Amino acid sequence: MLFGKRVKLVPVEREHLGLLKQWRNDPDIRESFFSSLPCTDLGQEIWYDRMIRGGRDVFLLVLHAGEGAASGPAPVPIGYCAVSDIDWRKGRGVVSIILGEKEHWGKHLGVEVLNCLFEYAFSELALHKLYIYVLSDNLRSIELFKKFAPVEGQLAAHEFRDGQWKDVTLLGLTREVYFTQVRGKVPAP
Repeated sequence: MLFGKRVKLVPVEREHLGLLKQWRNDPDIRESFFSSLPCTDLGQEIWYDRMIRGGRDVFLLVLHAGEGAASGPAPVPIGYCAVSDIDWRKGRGVVSIILGEKEHWGKHLGVEVLNCLFEYAFSELALHKLYIYVLSDNLRSIELFKKFAPVEGQLAAHEFRDGQWKDVTLLGLTREVYFTQVRGKVPAP
């Protein structure tokens, strides 16, 4: 388990798949995904089995525990985050985060989740670099990730969504930059 001040990150288990499907099928959330296909129960089962067997993905459920995540009230699931497509030989992976419970949006919980996730990825997984791919019109996510990682480029007409080609913003963060320039300097919530 990973702890922040108000969040706790725990492994996604099969029992959480219904909740993940609910969040991923929410139109306000799905508009930021690269795939516009709705999630199904079978699709979630297949995804989960592939993730467990593959050894290239770490998906964590985000629990909100109020103030004092390690000792506070019973935590409530509010989203999930991941380091996926891990290339163990090259030491890199792709980061993503979804806060599915909208009443928790705008409360700076994403900053806290990413602090925990980056610390884990660089310290425990010993990864060298993390990438973040965001649809370029998802300004809220880009601003969140820019608190940690610089924009490395734009991928023009990279994803096909809702009948049109969309640009993707690429951000990247190395272990060295995280520990020397970012850690401890990200604005507190």
